[in-house]
Amino acid sequence: MRGLKAALGAAVALCGIGGGAHTASAGTFPWKPGETPPTVAGLALGDTEQRAREVLGNPENVDKSGSATVLEYKKKGLQVLVTPEDGIAIIRLRSPEAGTIDGLQIGDRDLQVVGRWGPPDQTDGRTAFYNAGIWTITVRLADKAPQIADLMLGWNQKKDPIPPAASYAPPAKPGATPLGTPAPATGQVGRPR
Repeated sequence: MRGLKAALGAAVALCGIGGGAHTASAGTFPWKPGETPPTVAGLALGDTEQRAREVLGNPENVDKSGSATVLEYKKKGLQVLVTPEDGIAIIRLRSPEAGTIDGLQIGDRDLQVVGRWGPPDQTDGRTAFYNAGIWTITVRLADKAPQIADLMLGWNQKKDPIPPAASYAPPAKPGATPLGTPAPATGQVGRPR
């Protein structure tokens, strides 16, 4: 399986960067380090557990993970992780009903992510990380499909700023597609030869 960064060159080629014939283009991540994170489902990072319950109601399930409390809203497709130190530390979207982050939702395709936010700052397998200083949006693709399976907004581990990547990736290799999905069996995606 090709990594996400290696595949992003194909996304750029598909989006028409560099004078290509396509009309779509790669987007730009709309938040800069130091800016306030977006609200998701009416919640903001740092809100209290009480605020989550006021906005979303009582969760169907509550789990503990160390000092954190995980509020599970299965019918709403949301999971909210709250810590004593940081309040709401992670907001996780697990279904289209959960809403969007900047117009992206569960089920959207990898090309939509790149088209809206451009290439990610970091990747790990089928997961892309878009960093904005002390917080990050994580996009995980489904195991065998180019659709978003999981979207998370969360504080970085120690709230230490993560600098943006200096460059996105080397040129794509034939067979790679945006955000690391395997090439379709019917043909390859990449730069024309």
